[in-house]
Amino acid sequence: MRTRPDFVKKYVNYGGSIRAAQYIVLAAKARALSRHRYHVTYDDVTSLATPVLRHRILLNFHAESERVDADEILRRLIEHMAASEGVLMLQRFLDPGVLASISSLDLLAKTVVDGFVAGLHRSPDFGFSSEFAE
Repeated sequence: MRTRPDFVKKYVNYGGSIRAAQYIVLAAKARALSRHRYHVTYDDVTSLATPVLRHRILLNFHAESERVDADEILRRLIEHMAASEGVLMLQRFLDPGVLASISSLDLLAKTVVDGFVAGLHRSPDFGFSSEFAE
């Protein structure tokens, strides 16, 4: 498990919740689609992290007394994450060339969508519906 950077320990009382992460993912998907892409890139996530998390983190007295705002904390946090090895590996896997080389991606997406469109528990019977009394 990754530990928090020292500046986060010093200035932040409460961070973003799981819902914040979900909204970053949704916003990144929308940004990718608005740029005519079907895949989310690292830039999509990092460009939207600050606007989504800005009002979700609660700073403490140290931050207010030193006039450090949420944007500064988030900028430093994104830089810290970019410097770590895990994000460099993540960038490699989110590369569009790597995603395009996965041949079964369309099949998996079709299976997932087909499951939700037709229902998760598809009936073996086709044709007219049968009544409960039958």
